[in-house]
Amino acid sequence: MINLLPKSEKERLLKEKRKRLALIVNFLILLSLLSFLLSLISVKITISGEVNSLRIIVENTEKNLSNLKEIEKEIQEGNKNILKLKKSLEKKVYFCDILGEISTLLPEKIYLKNVSFNRTFESKKKKYYYLVSLSGVSEDRISLFEFKKNLEKNFQDLNFPPSNWIVPENIEFRLSFQIWPND
Repeated sequence: MINLLPKSEKERLLKEKRKRLALIVNFLILLSLLSFLLSLISVKITISGEVNSLRIIVENTEKNLSNLKEIEKEIQEGNKNILKLKKSLEKKVYFCDILGEISTLLPEKIYLKNVSFNRTFESKKKKYYYLVSLSGVSEDRISLFEFKKNLEKNFQDLNFPPSNWIVPENIEFRLSFQIWPND
């Protein structure tokens, strides 16, 4: 095709074509920048959401840590109480054990009528002890002597009054001894 337009018209058309091309290129650049900007905004929103969720996680973790510290203090107090209880139980006197021991020490001819346990405070030692009192009947002195000897082997501070030896048979006796809890 032959272009018969004058040179000025050709230049004007070429300028318009370049103008449109520049306008299209500028529009595409603007559109690209706008889409890039929107992408940046979406990334910012995503990151801020992540930051907020991490902040919430950190706050919850800090609360849990403070709760854990409180629980740790409670556990330490509980352990102290358990140690106190353990020490207390170690010092405790079990009367069933004492009764069992006394029953193994009894000869066949002796019968107990009364057994009592009294908790007493020793002011000099500033401690409590248990006073065990026994009363019963022995068929003869030999059995009573054997019982006294067995008790002396197993218990301290045995109080065995001389009045127990007056009657030779069917002796009604009384005795007492002390039991000190372990320190």
